[in-house]
Amino acid sequence: MGRGFAVIDLETTGLFPQKHDRIVEVAIVHVSPEGIVEGVWETLVNPMRDMGAQRIHGISAAAAARAPEFGELAPSIASLLRGRVPVAHNASFDARFLAHSMEQAGLVCPDHAYWMCTMQLAGTFLPGNRSLADCSAAIGYAMQNAHRASADALAAAALLRAYILSLIHI
Repeated sequence: MGRGFAVIDLETTGLFPQKHDRIVEVAIVHVSPEGIVEGVWETLVNPMRDMGAQRIHGISAAAAARAPEFGELAPSIASLLRGRVPVAHNASFDARFLAHSMEQAGLVCPDHAYWMCTMQLAGTFLPGNRSLADCSAAIGYAMQNAHRASADALAAAALLRAYILSLIHI
């Protein structure tokens, strides 16, 4: 397992990176192999295009325009992922977006096959709906600022911890 996990959440301008949608916010939460949050890194990203559905993430065009472009951030992101298992809630979405953006920056992202998905794991560990809000409520985690990258990554980290603790107590 190496140094643990890197729980990732992205906010984007839309759903399709191959069709000009871009990342507007990134958060990476480092989690120990035991499920303890060790650190949080987050940043806005200038998508170099319109912001898309601002009503979802609430990030203003003015704030994003002042942020660095993804290519400037990509080396830091690669460093934050190195030696850790990538985790996300709906990992296929985040893995696809991150891989596309890292490739555009000339870097490699961990292959989707190596990611853990807290949404998929919810089917094993939790009853009911698999949305991040519902899963968080099921473990008693009170989400703040949903659809902001750091809030969503911290919620996914709380789910990961709950899953780890469930495995320890089996």
